[in-house]
Amino acid sequence: MRTTVQDIIRRPELQLQLVVDGGEAAMEMPVLWVASSDLTDPTPFLARGHALLTTGRQLGPVDEVSDAEAFAYVDRLRRRGVPALGFGVRVVHSAVPQALIEACQFYGMPLFAVPYRVPFIAVIRNAAELIDASGHRRGAWALAAARAISLAALRPQSLEAVLGELYRRLGRPVLLIDALGRVQLARGIDRGEAMDVAQAEAAAILARGRRSSATITVPVPTGPVVLSMQTIGRDGELRAVLVLGGEHRVDSAEQTVVTTAVALAGLALEQGREARRLRGWLRAAVWRSLERGDPVFARRIMRAAGVRVPGEPFRVAVWLGGPTDELIGQLENAYEGGEALAFTVIGDDIVACVPADRCIPLVRSLHTSMQAGVSEPVSLPRLGVATDRARRLAARAEPGEAVVLDEVGAEGGLLTLLVGPDAEDLARANLQPLMDHDLAHGTALVGALAAWLAANGNVEAAARRAGLHRHTLRDRVTRAGHVLGRDLDSADTRADLWLSLRTVGVADADTLEL
Repeated sequence: MRTTVQDIIRRPELQLQLVVDGGEAAMEMPVLWVASSDLTDPTPFLARGHALLTTGRQLGPVDEVSDAEAFAYVDRLRRRGVPALGFGVRVVHSAVPQALIEACQFYGMPLFAVPYRVPFIAVIRNAAELIDASGHRRGAWALAAARAISLAALRPQSLEAVLGELYRRLGRPVLLIDALGRVQLARGIDRGEAMDVAQAEAAAILARGRRSSATITVPVPTGPVVLSMQTIGRDGELRAVLVLGGEHRVDSAEQTVVTTAVALAGLALEQGREARRLRGWLRAAVWRSLERGDPVFARRIMRAAGVRVPGEPFRVAVWLGGPTDELIGQLENAYEGGEALAFTVIGDDIVACVPADRCIPLVRSLHTSMQAGVSEPVSLPRLGVATDRARRLAARAEPGEAVVLDEVGAEGGLLTLLVGPDAEDLARANLQPLMDHDLAHGTALVGALAAWLAANGNVEAAARRAGLHRHTLRDRVTRAGHVLGRDLDSADTRADLWLSLRTVGVADADTLEL
């Protein structure tokens, strides 16, 4: 498609003689133009992709070129992106200098000899003809590639189809990074330094919020990778960043194809956004009908839309506050991966019902900074109750944590749901008279009361546990009742005091001085 170093050297009428091939990749490098110069440093007048012709006049005395001079010269050309060097023999030097040959071998730069009878202008004119012809071919290729990509946009999963066709046509790695900085699609590239750099750069571009493009070079062990990046979407509403990898920059023909792909990918993303909006409306309608206890209507909608219906019993999960887009994306991915779940957004919260045996593993597998709560297994008539319960549990969770009702019960029973700043204040108020009495008189009434309540009012058992005589323990419990002004024979009083002791953390007689 492009004119390469090999194409020019193989031109039979020029009779060019290859001296150093530089390897297969070097011979296939594109040539955009051929220039001639005998300057010691011609690089300010050359562009990447310009091959160079020289007589070697600048390299030193006839047939006496130093290694240092030759290596420095070739290195300058290599860093400028010159794909090949042509040397005119028998003009200044009788043959290609050995130092120059060794320098080209070291840097992997193709080197060819131009016979004395072949003027440089003939090489330049032939190269121009090849470049012009390849330009026409390249234009035809770009047109065909753009047409194929346009047809791909008509297929199901149009975004994946468009970018897959772009990958096949360009032969370059293709990466799509969404508005949240996540890799949404990757073709021909694995996780590694180049992908990490692409994500970081894309995140910076997305943060600026303006349409833009960028080209960066990433040094990797296998050789430098050029990343060409272009935003998808409007200013202030960027949808993604398209990244193309490769050994060189995107040329004009490739850019034509990329522009087509970007436009169609943007359309696919907008369509996907509209589809997500409709799915959100559908989920909300289904949830409202489930809450109203109208499963027939909900299941009818879900079946019509091809949506799997969660089986009973199910658990309800609620996520409170925070960025919902990322979590919704994860839930949609879980659904597409086979999970039977119904979910929707209510205000800033997300609610979901999931089959009971799958709910907890699913919630644990999600990555989010939102607080989550999970109800016990319920049937449809108790959906509203379970949702309220899951919401209260979520309010108790730390960011990124999920509180599950079953686990709360196993760890501390009902008390764990009652503990909070208000409960602690009330508990301390209940016990303060007893604590003040112990402090003022050096008694241990709090400990005696805790031991007695822990033994369910059994004086013998409480005394053994506390290491006291039963009469001593009974006397202290009686005095505790008088100090508090409470009837310790009342079950309500005992429960209230026991919960107060548990709440302030002094209910274990083993830790008290009695």
